[in-house]
Amino acid sequence: MEIRPVTRGLRVMLAVRGGVVAPRQLGSASRDTLSALGPEPLATGDTVHVRPEHGLDAVPWCDAGVAGGLAVDEHPAPAEVPIVLGPRHVELGEAAVTALLGQEWTVRADSDRIGVRLDGTPLPVPDGAGSLPSEPMVPGAIQVPPSGLPVVFGPDGPATGGYPVIGVLTPEGLDLLAQAAPGSTLRFRDAASRSE
Repeated sequence: MEIRPVTRGLRVMLAVRGGVVAPRQLGSASRDTLSALGPEPLATGDTVHVRPEHGLDAVPWCDAGVAGGLAVDEHPAPAEVPIVLGPRHVELGEAAVTALLGQEWTVRADSDRIGVRLDGTPLPVPDGAGSLPSEPMVPGAIQVPPSGLPVVFGPDGPATGGYPVIGVLTPEGLDLLAQAAPGSTLRFRDAASRSE
């Protein structure tokens, strides 16, 4: 099987019958990039070992052969990413919410599993907005630091550090953002305002 470079979006998924053999720390094979805990990420030249198939007789075999060969749109439309406002949108004010929802944002090249960093016109940040108690957050939380440029927490995202969270991506929004490559554009949409 050949996996070619991704040409649309940012990631492809590979499922392996039986699973892969991977070193584990604290029961996980994942890498926490913020704290540098867990196994090292795969690097060029690494060999990935596959576990034997066991109890999978009823699962049909499918060899797709090639993955990652999708065409690139020359001028893709900005992704429309649904969010739920809160928990700190009131503290940031209506002007910040209007600015967040009213413009296109560009994914920055320094985005990673900790956070997707966005470029655009900075949100207005009221004085003292960064002095809240630090709070734990879920992936998809949209933090507004003093710069006014939103950061969307990823799976390795930390606590807020006292900066307000203006909204949280819906599960659909998380899926869309996971495929947003650096340089791609998006718009946030208030999921509660969708007409039924």
